[in-house]
Amino acid sequence: MALRESAETALTFDDAPLSDDDTATVTTTTPPPPPPPPPPPPAEDAPAEAERFAKLLDTYIQDNGDSLTVPIDGCDLTVMAPAAYQDRYGEFASPMNGRQGIFGAIVFGSNELGSLNERLEDAPAGVEAETDIIRTVVRIPGFDAVLEFIVG
Repeated sequence: MALRESAETALTFDDAPLSDDDTATVTTTTPPPPPPPPPPPPAEDAPAEAERFAKLLDTYIQDNGDSLTVPIDGCDLTVMAPAAYQDRYGEFASPMNGRQGIFGAIVFGSNELGSLNERLEDAPAGVEAETDIIRTVVRIPGFDAVLEFIVG
């Protein structure tokens, strides 16, 4: 006798239905889905990341000690390890949230930060700023954006 399951899901033995006196126990298990893959590790290899950008943009790399700069069209793309990024921006740093890399900040040069700093005294709700005479950092959490203004 072969046990089989029909389209109606009634169990039968060789086309003979089970009677009330027959007992059968059928246990089916569905394996659990595989766990999601772990998030990628943080990009600790800033030199390799800078090399990829330099190759993509057909330019070179400048070593600045705690960061690497890839110059492009009158501006610089700065690549740094997450720890260096956290050190530079502190509480204003965007969280990595398991990502390998992020565009952590946009840096603007300015001849004078006084008027910007004055305007930031009345910044709209949700805009956070740390002002100084040589550097101002602005965080806009709603856009997960960090803006840095430096004298130079």
